[in-house]
Amino acid sequence: FGGMIITNAIFIGISTDLAARKLSHSTSLVMEWISIAFALVFTIELSLKLYVLRRRFFLDRDTWSWNMLDLFVVITSLVEAGASLALNFNPGPTIDNQSTSQFRIL
Repeated sequence: FGGMIITNAIFIGISTDLAARKLSHSTSLVMEWISIAFALVFTIELSLKLYVLRRRFFLDRDTWSWNMLDLFVVITSLVEAGASLALNFNPGPTIDNQSTSQFRIL
């Protein structure tokens, strides 16, 4: 999954750069679906990790902070994916959907 993290970081950088160059917050449908695919992959990875580790996911002092960071990143990516899907099915005023992507890259 290390390669997926790096690939996702590059993708977020490219999509943010494209949005900045267009001076618009709207992204192409392809870029949104790629973002959703990354969110699903990381959600599956987190789900498997939760299934295998169970309570240790929350209680292991050595990995607790990394696990919470992983949980936070996955939740924010799911919120972003949900917002993206909602905007695609209910087009209205443009809403800045890049802020969570930019936060996750940090």
